[in-house]
Amino acid sequence: MAGSVLPSLGRVKLADLVPSEGLPSDSYKLSVSTLSQSLAQYSAAIVQFSVSDGALLRSGLDSARLYFHQSASYPAPDIVPTNDLARHLLKYLPMFH
Repeated sequence: MAGSVLPSLGRVKLADLVPSEGLPSDSYKLSVSTLSQSLAQYSAAIVQFSVSDGALLRSGLDSARLYFHQSASYPAPDIVPTNDLARHLLKYLPMFH
């Protein structure tokens, strides 16, 4: 496959996407353009984080993982529809019998 070209995802730095006061900088404009084109074409993009932002991201991902791990047992049994509820609904919605 010598002639095939692999898609190239857009790559932007998070620091370039942070808005600042005043007119948008050239790096901001270029980053927004690159990001939007990559998302439109591939539904994906690469966002590069600084070391300190990376630590914050890891913390957020760890928190999300714990949240979803703990909520795996939800919904609680008292809010899951039961057969009694289904029978009650079918009583008033005869078209579904």
